[in-house]
Amino acid sequence: MKIQQLIRGLTKPDPVGVVDFKPKKIELPQKFLLLRLIISLICIAIIQYFILSSDKGGLTILLYELLMISYLALSYFLTVKPNYKHAGKFPFFINLPFKISDNYNRLLIGLTIIFKPGEFISHGIMDILK
Repeated sequence: MKIQQLIRGLTKPDPVGVVDFKPKKIELPQKFLLLRLIISLICIAIIQYFILSSDKGGLTILLYELLMISYLALSYFLTVKPNYKHAGKFPFFINLPFKISDNYNRLLIGLTIIFKPGEFISHGIMDILK
């Protein structure tokens, strides 16, 4: 029985989430856009404080800045939508060893956790600029 489940899980996986490279269109009232911009700028200011207060050289600080800008740009254009229905019993706690789609969906959940702060900051800035 377990071998049949393993073969079925590899040959016919359950539905998995998707990764899109289009920015989300979020419609918020103007007062929430302003609040989101303020929170985003505070987050960037905190990050800048820690980057600039380090005792690193100018090239290292430039590298950190480029990494932050590329992370925000990638977070703006990347939309990760995991399929929570097929992510195991409790995502990140109980693995379904005979389903490969479980592993894909858990990877997408991890990517969502990584890119959500950057998405919030980048959309907060870009929505005001529109």
